[in-house]
Amino acid sequence: TILAVAAPVVIAEDRLSLSGSMRVRGFSFQEYDFDDSDDVSSGWFDQRLRIGGKLSIAEGVSITFRTDITETKWGDGGSVYGAGRGGSTQQWDRAHIDITKGMVSVRAGQQLGLLGQGIAFDHQNTGIKVGLATGAPVTLYYFRSDTFGSTTSDDADLYGAQISHKTD
Repeated sequence: TILAVAAPVVIAEDRLSLSGSMRVRGFSFQEYDFDDSDDVSSGWFDQRLRIGGKLSIAEGVSITFRTDITETKWGDGGSVYGAGRGGSTQQWDRAHIDITKGMVSVRAGQQLGLLGQGIAFDHQNTGIKVGLATGAPVTLYYFRSDTFGSTTSDDADLYGAQISHKTD
């Protein structure tokens, strides 16, 4: 029984790669009242645990995910258990499937879309990216974006296209 249980874990481990980071930062600044009243000082800490992974399903098929957990300022959170232990302190910023067959690749789901090294287009949302690996690679994007909480306007459709050419 032990060998039967151990074998699937070894197989799954080869197909799953995980990465992550933990960040704790401290900030401090001082504001001055120029009308000779009290000086105002401020300081705080924040943290973020980021975990990402890639699951290889089959040849040319993978699922990628990345989440930020307890991304919060210390002391915030509105939870009786303390900051980062309740409410919506987990954010998913990657959750997509990649399929590559020959020269064509398709990515569907929540992803980062960059055009022009992120200067022309830098968008993270749900959508589809299609890539053609030719002499000058072509990338086409479609994103469906919400209206950032607006109740008076419809969702936005965002389109992008990029042709790349590498030179020395």
